[in-house]
Amino acid sequence: MKHTGKLPREQEAIRAKCFHPTGTFTEFKREEVEQSIPDRFEKMARLYPGRIAVKSHTGILTYEALNATANRIAHRLLRKYSDKLEPIALLAEHDELSVASMMGILKAGKICMLLDPSHSRERLALTLTDSQATTVVISAKNRDRLSGFADVSSCIISDDELNSSMPTENPCVPISPDTLAYIEYTSGSTGVPKGIMQSHRVKLHRVMRNTNSLHICALDRIALFSYLVTAWGSQASLNALLNGATLALFDLKEHGILPLAGWLRSEGISLYASAPTLFRSLANTLSDSNPFPEIRCVRLNGERIRR
Repeated sequence: MKHTGKLPREQEAIRAKCFHPTGTFTEFKREEVEQSIPDRFEKMARLYPGRIAVKSHTGILTYEALNATANRIAHRLLRKYSDKLEPIALLAEHDELSVASMMGILKAGKICMLLDPSHSRERLALTLTDSQATTVVISAKNRDRLSGFADVSSCIISDDELNSSMPTENPCVPISPDTLAYIEYTSGSTGVPKGIMQSHRVKLHRVMRNTNSLHICALDRIALFSYLVTAWGSQASLNALLNGATLALFDLKEHGILPLAGWLRSEGISLYASAPTLFRSLANTLSDSNPFPEIRCVRLNGERIRR
């Protein structure tokens, strides 16, 4: 049977409900892929300075504050390591400062390589050696994780970055769309972890696809359960921050599944994405009297969906 490109009527009806009834969605145009991630983010910071950019259990940053914090981190890196293209590792926590650090690394024109704090020293050493990253951006509480690592220096980021003396102006480092932006490592479940290099254009192209298919806009509040170090974690953060939306972080490892439903309601989450296993566990905690009036789209990925 010839594929017409049209969805069945039932799926069209479901899809229609996923879109904003207020018509606030603005198409992410193909030509907007031809820039850097910081260029697009800085545009959002100018458009929505007072809007909440990222919120976690530890704090909140507006777009203006997130941009200023990322700029301070970028200027620290540029002052210490010049503006040459090189990988900078980030031992990423599930908090707003790690999101700012990720953007600061990109603003400095560096390649961001995300590390999982829960990984063993052997796994961290293997990843650092393979990526040739000689600098790790790290929180003060994790500084001891790098003790004994040869030829690896650390850039300690703390809450003081929010009020440091570093400049808050955009560093304005020229970054072409073809410049490498991320090195993302596979889980290594089938062998040695492999680094996958992605340019600013590749990441922005994925943001464009997600934005236009899910109608992401500045009114959205996007939940993130995966850590930034995962491929979905870094992509979901860009889906939010490059559209003026709010990125809401929930730490499942720390808080567990039971308070999740209440958190989704209280935070007014509109876009939910997780593995089917987590969604099934969430559904098992619900009753008929637990509506989610703000959720307009549920996306399940990462594993096969079973009935």
